[in-house]
Amino acid sequence: MRLGSPQEIADGPLTRRWAALPDTTLRAADRIVVLTAAQQDDFRRRWGTDLPVEVIPHAAPALDALPDVPRDPRLVVGLGRLGLHKRWDEAIRVMARVIEEVPDARLVIHGIGDELARLQSLAQELDLTGSVTFAGYTTTPYEVLAGAACTLSTTRREGMPLVLLEALSVGTPAVVYDVRYGPNEIVRDGIDGFVVPARDMGAAAAAVTLLLTDPDRRGRMSRAAREVTDRFSQQAHDAAWLRLGRDAYEQRGTRS
Repeated sequence: MRLGSPQEIADGPLTRRWAALPDTTLRAADRIVVLTAAQQDDFRRRWGTDLPVEVIPHAAPALDALPDVPRDPRLVVGLGRLGLHKRWDEAIRVMARVIEEVPDARLVIHGIGDELARLQSLAQELDLTGSVTFAGYTTTPYEVLAGAACTLSTTRREGMPLVLLEALSVGTPAVVYDVRYGPNEIVRDGIDGFVVPARDMGAAAAAVTLLLTDPDRRGRMSRAAREVTDRFSQQAHDAAWLRLGRDAYEQRGTRS
């Protein structure tokens, strides 16, 4: 079965790395562990429903206390490498639309990467140099996220983004593109954030604008967001790995 060109694979359900593995390699495994149910579905669609694929998602951080920082009702933050696949250019274009409705809104992007110069040029081209800031790498992601009204992700693809677990854990709603893998399994649309169609910058801008201008909704979503530490608990994560190891040991030698 052909999966298409490398670019189609990179942009599609299966990454180039996995699609390049021989069938015999995958079928020799006692277990294959992925992070999301959508990836499990894609593996089974490609290699058959008998493929032993288990889902064990990342655990959300369980903080002893929330960072003691004031939340800025006009601040949008983004965290991640400044790489082409993150599509930060679309986040900047989303903010251009947001600022039409909320002139004092600001986007601060934390990260490093080879796209910095191009993104700075785009912000200048759109006359957003006073509204879009590139803050470099941060060693205090929880404080950065806790101080924002929301976080914004316009990435092309993910595995299961830790930044969304981190954002929700400190009560920061997220506006995310619906891409593989993870955003729509972490963020509950309309409950602790908004999941919008990929590349729909209008929908993303409307969602960000709503969070910036409706403090009651933002407060409800912020409280709901913190439930992520129960939904993706460290205890459940550890128990799943221990159970998988025990089962694999007990079933050793039963697969050809």
